[in-house]
Amino acid sequence: MRLGISCGGNHLTAAAREHRRSSSRLPRSGGSAGNRRAATIFTAATLCSLLALSSLAADRAQPLEPVIVTAPRAEATAQREPASVTPVFAEELEAAGIDDTRALRTYVPSLVVNQGGDRDSAFVSIRGLASAFVGPPAVGIYVDDVPYPDQRAAADVDLLDVDRVEVFRGSQVTRFGRYAEAGAIRITTRRPGQQVGGHASVRYGDFDTQVYQGAASGPLGRAAAFSLSGLESKRDGYIENRFLHTTLDDREQFAGRANLFLLPLSGLEIAFTGEADHAGEGPKALTLLDQPDPFEVRYDTRGHLRTDEYLAATRVAYTAPLWRIVSITARRSFAAERSAFDFDFSPRDVAVGGDNHRAVNWTEELRLSSPADATRWRWNVGGFFEDDRIEPRFVVRLDSTAVIQGPPPGGLGLPFTAPLENVQHARLSNRSASGFADSTLSLLETVELTLGLRYQSDTSRIRREHALHALAQGAAVPVVPTLRDSTRSAGVLPTVTLGWHARPPLLVYATVARG
Repeated sequence: MRLGISCGGNHLTAAAREHRRSSSRLPRSGGSAGNRRAATIFTAATLCSLLALSSLAADRAQPLEPVIVTAPRAEATAQREPASVTPVFAEELEAAGIDDTRALRTYVPSLVVNQGGDRDSAFVSIRGLASAFVGPPAVGIYVDDVPYPDQRAAADVDLLDVDRVEVFRGSQVTRFGRYAEAGAIRITTRRPGQQVGGHASVRYGDFDTQVYQGAASGPLGRAAAFSLSGLESKRDGYIENRFLHTTLDDREQFAGRANLFLLPLSGLEIAFTGEADHAGEGPKALTLLDQPDPFEVRYDTRGHLRTDEYLAATRVAYTAPLWRIVSITARRSFAAERSAFDFDFSPRDVAVGGDNHRAVNWTEELRLSSPADATRWRWNVGGFFEDDRIEPRFVVRLDSTAVIQGPPPGGLGLPFTAPLENVQHARLSNRSASGFADSTLSLLETVELTLGLRYQSDTSRIRREHALHALAQGAAVPVVPTLRDSTRSAGVLPTVTLGWHARPPLLVYATVARG
């Protein structure tokens, strides 16, 4: 069941519709779920009423000049760009029940978004080209022009207060700052209107699934505006741990985004964005293909995975009659540092694993382009810089002295006592600098030629250590020598596209690109 409440300056509407879940198992719900849902609906209605009353009072006090925050590009992208683009607007997202990037795969052709059992094991692919765990991503994901550097986090982006989503298929190395060989997903959030408004929704499903979302936005005086959005979700697990008599994969998430828009001069827009996302869930699960019930395990360790992500970004745009310039600076951090799972996947007290990593990413993009209403000649030129630092740490902890000292194959035959940790730790540093440009010229009324060029330079460094840590003896024994290495690469990537606008919305095009 989905309940929604939305409010604008002087109106309040409510709607409800059924929400179907894909799981076929019976729901499990707690006794207080109905009270929580009722309280949330009442709170959302009260919030919207207060917003409406405050807006009405402001209108009566004094009229405000409208605050208009322009979108980065026009909504007609899919019809104008010589590329395969699928736009999905807010109304379609709401009608289809799409609230994250995973759900987009059911709506957009050639898009695959999968998770390998948890949020930390995911990938995104377009037309069969997928991103790897290392190296540049094949699919670029952007939220208000800010890139997601970590594909594992990007595979589960919540569509909070979204205006539209555009999925580009094919090479996008000259359209976006970050490298995107297979395609790109561009998410554009809603812009504040001329009045204070907001909306809220509540969704309930099987396994006691509860999703609460809300957003508010509006003007702040004559030359500023704000927008706020938030989400809370929780769900009981559907994998039963028969040894500990509990569910293995319960999930919860808290996420929020805040935007502040300033318009100090005509044509100048400054936007500050902050995001935070905390997620918790159960550990990795391994089941045999031929076991009677694939939703049952027997582990002696309950396990967990916690991830935290934060973003701070600044976007400055200035629009002149003949050109437009945009600068985007962003810092994003991602951490999965408190994970634990049953490494032996059995009820025996043998080993506990931890797959943790931290990442800090800085990006800067500067782009100069033709005005949004250009028709005869459209052009785009820019530069992009990225500094990405990743620190993965994989640990296996043995708490059985018998296993540590026992002879192979049942033991390791090592002269240590428990606990013993097998630690693999690495530090990866990636720096990328690139320049890109494309130009689209109308040869005939319905025929366009696009030429693009990108130069990219990458430098990567790695330091990797693998050692056994005998905590009781205070000793560390290297398993392999410390690895230190670095690589540098550079290349020129041209693209040529010829497009024919047969009749709206039919576009026939051919592209030749180097990846």
